[in-house]
Order: sequence, then structure tokens, then C-alpha cells
Amino acid sequence: SQPRAYTTGGWVKHQAEVSNSERALASKVVAALTQDPVLRDADINVRVHGSIVTLTGQVFDLATYQHAIEVVQGVEGVRSVVSRIELDISK
Repeated sequence: SQPRAYTTGGWVKHQAEVSNSERALASKVVAALTQDPVLRDADINVRVHGSIVTLTGQVFDLATYQHAIEVVQGVEGVRSVVSRIELDISK
């Protein structure tokens, strides 16, 4: 596929649309995490670039770690999940 060419104004509009869609996807992901009883109080942060979601933060067991990734993968619009969640099993 060929790269798309933009006028200056078209590029600004395109960036605004991408930004809006990323914000909307981030909101959906955060909602999915906060509505999940296992993850509601977890320390997980969300960043979105396109349809790729990056998770950061800290959890205290492997089951919660894996569950967070599965929940986010199930959100409509998420193409890929990058986990940078730290697993702290010392507690």
C-alpha cells in the first residue's frame, strides 16, 4: 500500500481524527479495566497509539497480569497489547 499524501490542513485534520480515535479507544480500555471486578483496583495505566495498547503499572500475581491482557485484548478496536506491567510477587 502506498503512503497517503496530505496537505498541511489535511494532515492537521488527520492527526486530530487519529487523536480522537485513540482517546476513544483508551476510554473503552479504561472502562473495561475498571468494570472488571479483578482489575478494578489494580495499578494499571493505559497508553494508546493507533490500535496498539500499552499497559504499564504493577500487579501482585500472575493470574491478574494475564487477566489484564485478556480483558484488553477483548476490547473492540484493540489490535495488539504491549504489556509493560511489572509483576511483584513479593507481597
